[in-house]
Amino acid sequence: MKIIVLGTGGPRPDPRRMASTVLIRLGAENILFEAGRGVMVQMVRAGVPLGSLRHVFLTHHHFDHIGDLYDVMLNSWLAGRREALEIRGPQETERLVRVLQTEVYDKDIAWRDQGEPTFGGWAPVLAQDIGAGPVLDTGHWRVGAEVVSHGDGLDLSAQLRARWTCLGYRFEAEGKVVAISGDTVPCPGL
Repeated sequence: MKIIVLGTGGPRPDPRRMASTVLIRLGAENILFEAGRGVMVQMVRAGVPLGSLRHVFLTHHHFDHIGDLYDVMLNSWLAGRREALEIRGPQETERLVRVLQTEVYDKDIAWRDQGEPTFGGWAPVLAQDIGAGPVLDTGHWRVGAEVVSHGDGLDLSAQLRARWTCLGYRFEAEGKVVAISGDTVPCPGL
């Protein structure tokens, strides 16, 4: 198992630090946690084949964690991904991915799908809203999620709090455990 920190920055641009993103490599498998600014450029710099992505896990929907999500969706396909890209995250992740594909970038996808047939047709991008508990077990690795605290002490409306879920992940493979916390403070979910 190899852990590659692709970014540690926040929402403000910093040429020395890309936004929060971690990649875990297990042989030829590459599992992405977050899709912050610069993720695909950082993957190229790290020598990670862009078309090898199959799984993306999001901790929450702040810009510095999802700002390049469409870049991940599109460029993994342009680089050879033919299988579904599976994106999992807190509530409204499915909606986010659907809107990116059907409302925001629908013309771009159609243009590339119809105008660049050498890419073999748009490869599906699937999304799933998840909560605390087991998330995925491939037989080679597994991921679980817990709700973590992000925004405690802020004067957020009850309506926003009801829609705001942040997750931390526990990744297990090869007898090792990695925690991906996103933005959080010490809390029971860790």
